[in-house]
Amino acid sequence: MVERSVLLARKKTFGDRQTLTYKAVPSDLQQAGKAGDVLTPDVEIGSYRVTAVVDWCEVEFRFAKNTQFQHVQTVLTQHYRSDRRTYVDPVGAGPGYVANTFKIRFQEPRKDLLQSVLRALDDRFQVLGSTTTAIEISVDFYPRTPSDAARERMFGVLARSLYLPSDAWTGHKKEPRFAWGAKGKDSQLFAPDSILRGGVSQGARFGVPYDATFYLGQRDGPRMWRLMDKIIDRQRFADDFVQLNDEEKRVRLEVTLRGHEVAKVKLGDPEQLFGYNFTQLQRECFSMKLPVVPVGKDPISSVRRVIRERIFLRGGVIALTAKRVALRSKRKEVRNALVERAKQAGRRAGLPRVAAPGSEQYGLVSYIELSKEINDALSKLSRHWR
Repeated sequence: MVERSVLLARKKTFGDRQTLTYKAVPSDLQQAGKAGDVLTPDVEIGSYRVTAVVDWCEVEFRFAKNTQFQHVQTVLTQHYRSDRRTYVDPVGAGPGYVANTFKIRFQEPRKDLLQSVLRALDDRFQVLGSTTTAIEISVDFYPRTPSDAARERMFGVLARSLYLPSDAWTGHKKEPRFAWGAKGKDSQLFAPDSILRGGVSQGARFGVPYDATFYLGQRDGPRMWRLMDKIIDRQRFADDFVQLNDEEKRVRLEVTLRGHEVAKVKLGDPEQLFGYNFTQLQRECFSMKLPVVPVGKDPISSVRRVIRERIFLRGGVIALTAKRVALRSKRKEVRNALVERAKQAGRRAGLPRVAAPGSEQYGLVSYIELSKEINDALSKLSRHWR
């Protein structure tokens, strides 16, 4: 069986660097774009424990009367017993932080606590309306036998297998990128002007570095994804952090939804969290794919295989999708130019249509084993909120 390996990247190297190996497994599918060899990581998915959690949610409340910030905070601390689990922001506050609209962020909310807080706020202030303005959901991967090497391999798998439609990561400040630290400078995963030539950025020649945070989507925008090796627990509303022990360390994939994207997934009302089926988020937010490469012995198939393998091992299915989108755009540009030239010459061009947008997934298949683990984790999260 043919194997391909990639040396995983880090900014700082301590000990031996890890190698991620992919095996070329013949596909069971025969339709166009699915036939060939599937590059499958040589990683035992069952050696990881996969969980899902609502990391935080932000709810905007409108009360019948104006009240002061501290009165709202008092109600919250009666339930959460810690001001680090909630954050209150008065909207359009006057002197003394008096307002009738407040945004409250609940850190690691639980069904029973959130229900009791919603009732308490209504009893005390008479809630006229409430809207969930933002929410963050995370999927965590814990090695069953804790080790840095196991987390590094899973980070490499996720960075290469995460599939998102191109509208999630194309456009100003939405491109795939990585950075070190919360305020680190962003480095692009691939250069848009070189993706048609199979290029990735110089800093990503070995893929997304394991000790960096991988971003897709605009920061503080409607949709943003982050992939990280989580070894510390930052207090979101404080300057300190907690160093996690080996059993708590994990690889985290999180999605943050804001504004209309929250309503789009039917979570615009905080009450909709209760009984919510989180598995419906998998297709748009936590989809995992593997690439199919040609198996033909002819020169063209051989070259195509080498190019697809190189792009995938460095930039993952996102980079393969970016190349397909760029190629489709280039073909459309050329086709339109030829059609216009034919019109000017008084004849029909007779050219085939450019592939439809749905063809972004051409040459990709579902990563079934990993997808099942994620689905099971989201199902368990759904049961916690019933």
